[in-house]
Amino acid sequence: MSFDPYAPGFDADPHPTLRTLRESHPVYYWEAGRAYLVSRYDECLELLRDPRFGFMLEHWKHASEIPRTPLDDYFTGGLFNMDGADHLRVRKLMGPAFSPRGMERWRGVIEGIVAELLDDLAGEPSFDLVSRFSSQIPVRVISQILGVPRAHDAQFRTYATTVVRGVDPLQRRLLTQEQIDVLYAGRDLVHALIEERRSMLGDDMMSDLIRTEEAGDRLQTEELLMLVKSLLVAGSETTMHLLNFGALALMRHPDQLALARSRPEQMANAVDEVLRFDFMSRLGNPRFSLEPIEIAGSKIDAGEMVMPLMTSALRDPRRFSDPDRFDVTRDQRYNAAFGNGPHYCVGAGLARLEGQVALGALFERYPRLRLQAEPVYAFHPMLRNAASIQVAAE
Repeated sequence: MSFDPYAPGFDADPHPTLRTLRESHPVYYWEAGRAYLVSRYDECLELLRDPRFGFMLEHWKHASEIPRTPLDDYFTGGLFNMDGADHLRVRKLMGPAFSPRGMERWRGVIEGIVAELLDDLAGEPSFDLVSRFSSQIPVRVISQILGVPRAHDAQFRTYATTVVRGVDPLQRRLLTQEQIDVLYAGRDLVHALIEERRSMLGDDMMSDLIRTEEAGDRLQTEELLMLVKSLLVAGSETTMHLLNFGALALMRHPDQLALARSRPEQMANAVDEVLRFDFMSRLGNPRFSLEPIEIAGSKIDAGEMVMPLMTSALRDPRRFSDPDRFDVTRDQRYNAAFGNGPHYCVGAGLARLEGQVALGALFERYPRLRLQAEPVYAFHPMLRNAASIQVAAE
């Protein structure tokens, strides 16, 4: 087969293509991306856990061919590019702030942001769900839980948008000087916040991260700056798409929406089912083979890029019964949408909480919300980017 994740229609429904990969080419070499694609659940989970794969781009045999930019050092050292002892150390120090109990304390903050956005929509017969709702929530949540002063909200949102764009090496080369200035001004803003909290701790996540200590070890300023960038990259766009695909799935399955609204705990399960049923990733977070490896009978040399296609794995019938059915009551014990192994998403609790609160409140306010037109998708190198979802409020 000829695999093209940028083909027309792939964003709206990638599953026929992914089904072919799973059944006929479970380990497929994608020539255009110079990467091996793994599409079955068991092999993807094995890949996520295998220490013979690294995260750092420098392990890729083609890394030297990527043109460097002056911003490369700015984006070096993110949580997603750390391996081994360094990664484990930072994860342990972050743990208390991102524990389920640590996340639950922000429920009221999220509820307030969502309620304000819904109040702004009052009386409007139709609106774009993306621009007026889902895109507004994640960065505002991150800003408030970090304790960014309200006077800097606009600057922080612009900084967040630019960080997300610049983290991709190909998009990074297209940043204007004005956008580069935004990155450094945003870094200065976060640095000033860190220094302010060091002198006077508060009731916010930045203070929690500064307080945390493990056997006398603390997070350093550069690590705190790196964690804020990582939180923006992992917790803004992906959470927005969780809300987008969640709203789409629930509008298209009114029987499941009724079940999700029947009990608060059912909406929590519905969020996980959204992630399983229609994961937002176009490809997968790349790993790099540190030595020759065999996956499902395919031999892979050292230095190769290997991507676990979780959008495919989460519909693998070998693991999920009737996987193409959206079922908010489904047992989610095998749901690996947030990863597995040492790089399990540290912000999973926050994303789940935002999904539960935002989708619950949206359909509480608009129980008969419906699509006015099919979503409009815009280019994104790694994600299926639903850029506009026009809905009618009844």
